[in-house]
Amino acid sequence: MASPPGYRSANRSPPPTTINSTRTGSSPQAYQGRLSPLTSPEFRPRFATSVFRSLLDTTVSSTAISGNSGKRKSRLFLILLASLIALVFCKACSTTQCRSIFQDILPIRPFISSQQIDGRHGLSILSSWSHQHGLRLSRVATFNLDNRTSLRSFAYPYELLPVPVTAVPEHLKWTDAYPEWVNQSLPSSCPEIPQPETPSWLGDVDAIVAYVPCDKPSDMLAKDIRWMHQMLSLAEMVMKLDKPWLPLLLLSPCRPPPNLFHCSRLVRNEGPVWLFNVSAADVAPRIQPLGSCGMAQPIKGDPPAIGTVAYATVLHTTESYVCGAMVLAHSIRRSGSQHDMVVLVSPEISNRSRDALREAGWKVKEIERIRNPFARKSTYNEWNYSKLRLWQLTEYSSVIFVDADLLVLRNLDHLFAFPDLSARGNDQTDFNSGLMLIRPSQCTFRELLANAHTIRSPNGGDQGYLNNYFTWWHRLPDSVNILKHVWATEETKRAQELEMKNRWFSEEPAEIHTIHYLGRKPWQCYRDFDCTWLYPLDHAYANEAAHQRWWKMHDSMPENLHQYCGLRNLHKAEIEFRMRKLKAQGAPPAFWDFEVKDPRKEECMPDQISCDWMDYLNHWKDEET
Repeated sequence: MASPPGYRSANRSPPPTTINSTRTGSSPQAYQGRLSPLTSPEFRPRFATSVFRSLLDTTVSSTAISGNSGKRKSRLFLILLASLIALVFCKACSTTQCRSIFQDILPIRPFISSQQIDGRHGLSILSSWSHQHGLRLSRVATFNLDNRTSLRSFAYPYELLPVPVTAVPEHLKWTDAYPEWVNQSLPSSCPEIPQPETPSWLGDVDAIVAYVPCDKPSDMLAKDIRWMHQMLSLAEMVMKLDKPWLPLLLLSPCRPPPNLFHCSRLVRNEGPVWLFNVSAADVAPRIQPLGSCGMAQPIKGDPPAIGTVAYATVLHTTESYVCGAMVLAHSIRRSGSQHDMVVLVSPEISNRSRDALREAGWKVKEIERIRNPFARKSTYNEWNYSKLRLWQLTEYSSVIFVDADLLVLRNLDHLFAFPDLSARGNDQTDFNSGLMLIRPSQCTFRELLANAHTIRSPNGGDQGYLNNYFTWWHRLPDSVNILKHVWATEETKRAQELEMKNRWFSEEPAEIHTIHYLGRKPWQCYRDFDCTWLYPLDHAYANEAAHQRWWKMHDSMPENLHQYCGLRNLHKAEIEFRMRKLKAQGAPPAFWDFEVKDPRKEECMPDQISCDWMDYLNHWKDEET
């Protein structure tokens, strides 16, 4: 079997186990046996460590025995003496070695974990895989390995070279990397985290072995800044090695971030052992910025050709979003995009609706629904994991998923160049899955499906599940997915936000890229008013400017498509019932006294036998009781 480029073949002469001391960038181990025992770098760190430990213990003991302030000078002298001895005996060693002395005495707390992992088994997997592919591994960089990985008694067929581990500042939290809100008019303000050190010999290694402890709930992938920092440090090392192929053995009970170390590069996984075959080119576009504290940056390259990328949406179980999907398709084309548009439909979507979707511009692709394992039967969330089928669109390199309740006002084609997974922030540390850039992959789909029974969605829907799986994601500007929602609760701030959003929703040409219609959908209301006003608890989602903007786009569709946006009898009766109820409760007329001129009030849907929607009022009365 041919060796991947960049590897030493097993048929070649193996490199020497000891390296000439005059070689540039040689490792600390290369000097062993060339100097006298007393002056060798191997002895100096051990001696300095021993002296430093003794003096440190003496200092600590004196502190514990006496609290007399008169002893402070002597304790300070002992500390300075210990530091001086350590520096003198480290003179001939590398900066890396000297630092390792202090790290050995005062271990970096964020990396300490009680978890035990059999590192020998991981190295056996690495050796077996490299032998199977005819590869000779002679020098292996190790990252954060210690006695918890059970490596000391293992006979290595190659040289292990420890890479210094840098600590993330104690005060940093996950929310620092994934803030709920970012001021996008100012430069990014991501927290500074230390970059991994790169010894001069690092470029000569054939593989990386790393121990990355983590502590996480069982129902989500890790959201720990220290764990992520180590993963990013490894990605940075892969980048700096800049090899087309590089074995990366991760020893971690947590699955490495799936869109940082992709499953397509996963060679083998057994419990906490993860063997990847990575490349700098694959990792490079995935690592910046740190979390979502800054804006994602597009990957440089030529614009995608027609047929290689696509917009996509999903319709399943009911036809209530067919009209929304048709207007969405029309808005995408009106924005100037000529890329493919694919709608995934379950068998419940009728042939009549499928024909209408094709006429609107969608390529219709039937899928089998995926049940949410934690949802109750016949609830809204029961089949919403069908969205996972998006990752099976592997005929496209990139897919922009757009919910059918969005309206596109400006071209979104530039998003195809962004890294996987990119979306706007939603709340806390999560993203909004209503519009997101993904890279389809069959192995990602299989992983999503396999984890659906163990990773629980905090909100019961697909958005919560995706956030607990893709904990590493990239932030898009809010303008690509403006939620039809007023966040402010204080009266003055609420009025200011409403004024701003009314301007956004009305202006021509548009400043924002989309409107995301949370709350009642425009096609489920009369065109005369946003019927979200009829639901007192949902007033934050009501907006007349956004409502009228959707109907303006609807009216610009070919007239023969308007028939698919009729109002069903059940919705007409619900609107009437809500208006009567608010009137009876004495609510202000502004919230219920609307004049209805929409001709759909008197029109009948083609599949309805009767147009007498008043008969459905009793249905809503029964719902209330």
